[in-house]
Amino acid sequence: MGKEQEYLGEYHYKVEPYGRIRLPIRLRQHYANGLAILYSSDRCLMLYPQTETPEEARAIITKPDGRGRVTLSRELREYADIEDSAVFLVVGGYAQLWGERPWQEELEREKREANGEHAQSDCK
Repeated sequence: MGKEQEYLGEYHYKVEPYGRIRLPIRLRQHYANGLAILYSSDRCLMLYPQTETPEEARAIITKPDGRGRVTLSRELREYADIEDSAVFLVVGGYAQLWGERPWQEELEREKREANGEHAQSDCK
């Protein structure tokens, strides 16, 4: 997760059959006119408003339906390891979408790194 951006929230949602997922209410207005989905090197998906997509990015453009849901292709779900549930992280002007398991693994990795750095600083 980008540490330089303001962290605004974490939302856990179920993934419906065929890859549909409901956007958190807090994000629906932000993405009402369309959203751009980009692959992240962190094995998550980055969600930007369509009008704010980074220029050089190759994005998948979609628009939420009337109930605030978007459909994620099998390819997107496989890339981010999204199965029955997913986690939206709202960071500044964009959101990250993680599979539940990879997100828990990321939290554990960050915790280990923080503990390791703390242990090293105690030894100095």
